[in-house]
Amino acid sequence: MTVRPAMCLRLVTPDNNYSRGEPAHAGLVDDVPPTPPDWADMARAAWDAPGWQEAAADYHKNRQSAAKIEPERLQRLRRLMDEDVSLERGWSELNDQRLPGEAAAMTVEALMFGLRRGIGALKEPATHRRLSELSKEQVCEVYRRVQQFKHAPAWTEADADRLLELWNDHGGQDA
Repeated sequence: MTVRPAMCLRLVTPDNNYSRGEPAHAGLVDDVPPTPPDWADMARAAWDAPGWQEAAADYHKNRQSAAKIEPERLQRLRRLMDEDVSLERGWSELNDQRLPGEAAAMTVEALMFGLRRGIGALKEPATHRRLSELSKEQVCEVYRRVQQFKHAPAWTEADADRLLELWNDHGGQDA
């Protein structure tokens, strides 16, 4: 015999409606079955609504969507619908929140992790590569963050200035 927790058992007593197989609200309200919706009337009402009617008429007149998409974005979306674009690649591109010219957030965090070792990290090729990918806004954020390290020695302003010089040497814009 299986033992169930007390919270799973339902109390059945002679004066309880459940003991007679009736719902708890039996006798309290009229048990009138709801009337099924008249879908034809609902469709007519929706068609008669001014917003829907205007949008449908506009679409049929112009043969284009009421929603306007910028030509560059439309071209990108059409390119992502090509058969040679995988679902994963399309999903990744559509969900990429970076602005053009920005490095990925993971690149910034990998750079920050490397810079925790101190100013000597500026001599490493991986640091050069990551730094060269940053936008002006991103390098300014890194400049501020290295001076506020909490779990590593904070950089001096002169050290952070060397970081900006290195970024400029790798093609960055004037910060």
